[in-house]
This record gives sequence, C-alpha cells and structure tokens, in this order.
Amino acid sequence: MVTHLIKKRGNMVRCFIAVNLNEEIKRTLGELRKNFEDLPLRFVKPESMHITLKFLGEVDERKLEKLMKKMDEIKVRSFEIRVQGVGVFPSERYPRVLWAGVSGDFRELHKEVERITRSLGFPKDDKPFKPHITIARLKNLSASERAELIERMKNVEFQSKGMKVESVELMKSTLLRTGAIYEALKTVRLHES
Repeated sequence: MVTHLIKKRGNMVRCFIAVNLNEEIKRTLGELRKNFEDLPLRFVKPESMHITLKFLGEVDERKLEKLMKKMDEIKVRSFEIRVQGVGVFPSERYPRVLWAGVSGDFRELHKEVERITRSLGFPKDDKPFKPHITIARLKNLSASERAELIERMKNVEFQSKGMKVESVELMKSTLLRTGAIYEALKTVRLHES
C-alpha cells in the first residue's frame, strides 16, 4: 500500500488523474520551450509535463484509498496520441497558460475517469475536456510581451512523433516554491488495442 506517500496536511493530499508522457515527447517539448524562453513565463519542467484527465484537488486519505481501488475498474483500450500545435488559455487577449495540443481519442478514457470519480462524489468537470500539456504559466505580461507571445505561437510549427497511451496514473502533487513535485500513487494499465 502507498499510505506512506499520502500522509500530508491532516491526511489531505492534492492529486489528479493523468496520462504521463514518454521521454521522447518530453524532450521535444523541452525543445519547443526555446521559442519562448526570453519571455517572462514560468515554465513547467519537461519531466513534470503530463496530460491531466481530471484535477481532484485536496482529497482525504480514506477517499483516496477508495479511488485507488475504484481505478481498477478502468477497462479501456490503449490508443495513439500525437502532440501538435501550441495555444493559450483562456484566450489570446488574456493568456494565462501556454499549452501544446494533443490529438487522439480520449473519449472512452475520460468517460471512465468521470464515471469512477463521480461515483465517489467528485464533481463533474464543468468545462469540456480539451487534452493539452501545460508548457508555461503566464502572469502580468505587458501588452507588447503578449503580442510577441501570440505572434511566436502562430509561427511555431510543432508536431511530435506518436505515442501509445498504455496507462493512466493517480498523481500526488506537492507544491514547492521551485514548482510542483509529482509522484504516482497508482498506475492502471490499459488493455492492448
């Protein structure tokens, strides 16, 4: 059991369910960052990049144990994805996150994640799922920096090699001044397609 990993803040753990990336895609995303490094962005370390399927927030230890058991019910086939293109959330006018887009059929996996988390009382996501990888967080960009970011985004041609999604992880997130540290609490293998 992984209870030694989840004891934190009165038995509350900040966590999310994600697809972790292979090393080749992480390296490619690290290279992509170079297009934006002279702008005042807070970059995510390539080794921490992932695709969040559902952010759960602070979860108590008992509920987390139930979730780990419930995740064994995920019976989804593995599938191919490709990382391509860059964009910002929530809009070009007010960018807060620089992301890389992900193409692939996440419908069944996302549906299963929603099903098991809702069965344990987690709220349904209020926004449609848009698979992406956060590259950087943006704060207080000047108008000229924002314009420069948007211009560079439009000029970046980016596409990774494909990756087969073979597992989904329940991740623990520990926030530090230097950035978040992630640890897998549970890994569920997907079925061969």
